[in-house]
Amino acid sequence: MEEAVEGKRPGDFIEFMSADFTGGGERLDRATLRRVLAGQMLGADRIEVITGRPEIALHGERATLTVEALVAGGRFLPDRGERLRIVSGWRLEDGEWRCYAAEWQRL
Repeated sequence: MEEAVEGKRPGDFIEFMSADFTGGGERLDRATLRRVLAGQMLGADRIEVITGRPEIALHGERATLTVEALVAGGRFLPDRGERLRIVSGWRLEDGEWRCYAAEWQRL
């Protein structure tokens, strides 16, 4: 996912999302998230993502992933970066892990 963001490929990023994805306080569905990412990447010279060590809790065919990330560049982010705490829900779909929910907050 980091590579997709840094490579400015929103479609590749969205491939990790479930068809019923919701995020950002349920304001974003999968299609809206793709548009937001594309807008963030449009005209950006560079986008960098540095993630910390993820915390993963497995619950059968579901998992919760919590990670801190430093994101810099992009159209709406400061060049010096913005720290985020991201909590996402994942589930197995046809043998692949897909993100079905995500929330994030600035640190």
